[in-house]
Amino acid sequence: MQVKTHPINVTVLTVLVLAGFLGIAYILLALSSSSLYSSTHPAVVPWIGEQHQCETSGRTWREESEEECLDYERSADF
Repeated sequence: MQVKTHPINVTVLTVLVLAGFLGIAYILLALSSSSLYSSTHPAVVPWIGEQHQCETSGRTWREESEEECLDYERSADF
């Protein structure tokens, strides 16, 4: 005995499976990109070379390997 499937049932099932995969892919992409942009990526401000000027502009002065003014308020794609 052979079971016949209706073409609409196969189409609906295919659409639901594809929509599920797309939904999962979208959620995974959103989670990975939000973690990327939630972390800070400081930018060096090369035109500020003095600690006082850097700190009064709301930025961070760093004196590790070399003195530089860092801006932590920019996005990761700045």
